[in-house]
Amino acid sequence: MTDKELTKKQQTEVTRREQSHERPVFVPAADIWETPEAIVLKMDMPGVGPDDVEVNVQHGTMTVQGRVATARTERVLYAEQRIGDYQSEFALSEDLDPDTITAQMNAGVLTLTVGKAAKVKPRKIAITAG
Repeated sequence: MTDKELTKKQQTEVTRREQSHERPVFVPAADIWETPEAIVLKMDMPGVGPDDVEVNVQHGTMTVQGRVATARTERVLYAEQRIGDYQSEFALSEDLDPDTITAQMNAGVLTLTVGKAAKVKPRKIAITAG
């Protein structure tokens, strides 16, 4: 994979939204690799279900957001688990086709597959006898 295909935008590990009463936003850990047909991303988003994830593409940027549902009504005395939301952004190059993006959530791991544009996919040329 070249840097021009898919680039994770610079982000701090924890960001805060503009209003102080909102929950913190974490940048999920991500692994990215290339296959002959696509770029694949795996992002750790523990506590996020399939209905709590949004993937949007706009102006060459893919934004991934996940919300951790909290159902606790008890008063928390001590907590080490991160409670907040997830967000990460990736710049998509012209070599990728945003219309082919697929997403699957399994056990808190989001897998995104971004297909390569037809112009960059490897192609085998058939040889005919003359």
